[in-house]
Amino acid sequence: MSDVSAVEMLNGDHISAFDEIMKIKKPVIAAVSGHCLGGGNELAMSCDMIVASETARFGQPEINLGVIPGAGGTQRLTRAVGKVIAMEMVLNNRTLTAEEALNFGLINRVVPIERYLDEALGLAGEISARAPLAIRLGKEAVNNAFR
Repeated sequence: MSDVSAVEMLNGDHISAFDEIMKIKKPVIAAVSGHCLGGGNELAMSCDMIVASETARFGQPEINLGVIPGAGGTQRLTRAVGKVIAMEMVLNNRTLTAEEALNFGLINRVVPIERYLDEALGLAGEISARAPLAIRLGKEAVNNAFR
């Protein structure tokens, strides 16, 4: 960002790469531990589900740089946690603990740090045991509800 003007940033396409993740026909599950901020949070929110360790922290700290989330973070975040929490996160650098993120609907599960990756893989295994066409159509139908 330091080599790009404000106009170039405004005119740039920062959302399409994140939208491509949503176009994947198979479910995409993020496994998060530690800080998940800015673009990392936007990347996680592009996934279909998020499994987090108890150490995970979610936020959009771009306001500290004098900018706003630029990869769909404002829209996806608001859909997930609601307007008032999204406003506080975007405008005042509020971060959410894993438990808060679960309670606000940003993530699916919180597990101990030593289990978060196994939990995400287990969830993927459970889903993959289901009818593939139904999985694909279900994912598409849920995503269409947010368009």
